[in-house]
Amino acid sequence: MEVIEIARYKGTVPIYFDKIAFHADAIIPINRVKIHTDWRGEVESGLLKMLVIGFGKHKGATEIHSLGMDNFHKVIPEVGSIIINKVPVIFGVACIEDAYDQTVEIKVLMPKEFYIQEKNMLKKSKEIMAKINIPQIDVLVIDEIGKDISGDGVDPNIIGRFRGK
Repeated sequence: MEVIEIARYKGTVPIYFDKIAFHADAIIPINRVKIHTDWRGEVESGLLKMLVIGFGKHKGATEIHSLGMDNFHKVIPEVGSIIINKVPVIFGVACIEDAYDQTVEIKVLMPKEFYIQEKNMLKKSKEIMAKINIPQIDVLVIDEIGKDISGDGVDPNIIGRFRGK
């Protein structure tokens, strides 16, 4: 969990990065590109978020989250770009999964391609993700929850109830 400060975002917010990774000869982030459960942007969950939040560990994630998720659509790409210029990221591996959690696409990306390729991959991911296509629903009974890593137990993007709507 040890991190070092590698830069400042907008001159004030420290950007932290995993200390061991920072001193490595090369960094290769690997992540799924997919829609996020709590915020919207041209890029959401993917390589840039991994660099900003994941490699920032708890301390870095706390600093970035202090900026508010309503700002993540610009913060993640901007801070990700700063990190790419400060650490030895040589390439990344991004993938997309379908509604059955099957990998449908894998791309090896150069750091300068992360933003545009993640943006394109996110569009495809949204098209093939699982959805409950019922326009109006009053009650939804879920027999088994599946979102076991974080969150409320069910992906709001699938049930169509993003941010309590």
